[in-house]
Amino acid sequence: MIDKAPPTTEEAQHTMHEEEEWLRHAFDELACSVTAPPQAYRKGLTHWRRRAYRRKAVIATMVLVVVTIACLIGLLVLSNGSASTHVIYDDHHTGTGIPFPPASS
Repeated sequence: MIDKAPPTTEEAQHTMHEEEEWLRHAFDELACSVTAPPQAYRKGLTHWRRRAYRRKAVIATMVLVVVTIACLIGLLVLSNGSASTHVIYDDHHTGTGIPFPPASS
C-alpha cells in the first residue's frame, strides 16, 4: 500500500477550485442546451391554477357536507326530544340540576 501525504491546504484549495470550475462549465453547457417550449410557463400556470381551484372546491364541499350533517343530527335530536324533559332545569326536585324557576304572572 502506498502512503500518500495528505494534500496541503493550498493544494486542496486548488483542486477544489478546479472541480468547481469544471462543474460550473458543465452546468453552463447543460443549461444552454435546454430549451423550453414557448407556452410552457402558461401551460404550467394554468395547470397549477386548475389544481388549486379543484383543491379549494373539494375542501369547500367537505366543509359543507360536515356542517349539513351536524345540523341534521342536531335537528333530529331536537325533534325526538320531549317537551316535558328539561336538560338544565329540574321540575321534580330530585336534587340534580337547577330548580325550575317559578312562572311569573
